[in-house]
Amino acid sequence: MTYHERLLGTAGRLERKDNNGGGDRVDPGVLNAETKKAIDGFMRTIEEFKSKNDEHLKEIGKKKVDDVVLREHVDRINGSIDTLKEGIEKDMLEVKRQLALSKAANDKPEEAPEVKEYSAKWQEHMRKGSDFISKRELREYEEKAAKAMNLDMKALSAGSDTDGGYTVLPNFDQTLRIVQVLVSPVRSVAQVQTIGNYSTKFAADMNNASAGWVGETDPRTATNTPQLADIEIIANEMYAFPFTTQQMLDDSYINVESWLAEKVAIAFAQKEGNAFVVGDGVKKPRGFLTYPTVVESSWAWGKIGYVPTGAAGDFTTQTATAGTGGDVFFDIIANLKYPYRQNARWTANRRTVARMRKIKTQYADYLWVPGLQNGQADTFAGYPLTEMEDMPDLAANSLSVAFGDWKQAYLIADRVGVRVLRDPFTVKGYVGFYTTKRVGGGVQNFEAFKVLKSSVS
Repeated sequence: MTYHERLLGTAGRLERKDNNGGGDRVDPGVLNAETKKAIDGFMRTIEEFKSKNDEHLKEIGKKKVDDVVLREHVDRINGSIDTLKEGIEKDMLEVKRQLALSKAANDKPEEAPEVKEYSAKWQEHMRKGSDFISKRELREYEEKAAKAMNLDMKALSAGSDTDGGYTVLPNFDQTLRIVQVLVSPVRSVAQVQTIGNYSTKFAADMNNASAGWVGETDPRTATNTPQLADIEIIANEMYAFPFTTQQMLDDSYINVESWLAEKVAIAFAQKEGNAFVVGDGVKKPRGFLTYPTVVESSWAWGKIGYVPTGAAGDFTTQTATAGTGGDVFFDIIANLKYPYRQNARWTANRRTVARMRKIKTQYADYLWVPGLQNGQADTFAGYPLTEMEDMPDLAANSLSVAFGDWKQAYLIADRVGVRVLRDPFTVKGYVGFYTTKRVGGGVQNFEAFKVLKSSVS
């Protein structure tokens, strides 16, 4: 029995996995009429895509020649799927954001008077500057609020300094984290840990203990001793510098804290999302694709195991896909140990996903299944698929697809403390909010994920 047959199970039916526990589902009742209409149009476009792609594959099978006109038609429909999907996801992201922020607000315990007072003074300082609320006064209110919340001022003010920087209380940080998780695909699937030091160090179990069978009187020889690997993830500094006009701050009734948190969260999510995938680890997190790679049969701790696709710059040829299916995807699933497969998911950018949509099994079933109709993630070969724009495009020897349990594979370390510096001087008439936070990232379990390498071997 092949990998393909074992993993498909009976009658070639793919097992659908819901790894989100319902957390990412969106109740259709909260979507507006335009979004629902867009989803219906999206599903019709998918059916048209499948029909034309089937016709294209049949032509290849009969004539053994790729019909260029028909292929271009399929590619145009495939491109429209991306466009429609992007619009729908944007609408659904806004719904999720509003629901998450609303839930956070409802779940928030009653604030102490000192905390409310500090929040009000913080807002006034952000609007009007130190002429109205001095840094010393703000610091005094901050200390009272921290005491009321039983917080360690040393940890809370980790980012404070004498040049006008100061930290904000957890409400700001909570809003920032919620929006970051919704925007950053890596942060939404990886393990996130808050630390209070320069770095986090831990010992990773390399799973290399062994055992053996013996008779009653047989000699007992030594077995392999479990070994631990030291891993350190350093929190590097990241910044954002949004501007608004002084008049808007003076005249508007906007909540400066929420506005700033959302703007900064989006900027941080875009910057860190790239680093989590391809960052070189120099003054930034180290991306999970930047570690040494080795063919899966020679895998060792500290390296990324890969499965070759069998074709340079592609998964397989269109002709081969029509006849054999995308067996390489089932090969990588089989190479990931069972404990990690339970919560595993695919990652690829949208251009790679567009190619993956065309791939079928030997039973003529498409491996890609859209998940928008029930608020779930798209699935591929029965496992959730997360689009990460920073994943490489398909090219010779590229690592364009990864598969694994990202909660166990990758750790994001957030340094406690967010610092804000109000800057009314750089651009006259405008006020900038120089915001910094420290974050690190790196692989914590090299066994928990694998990658596909677009190569012959």
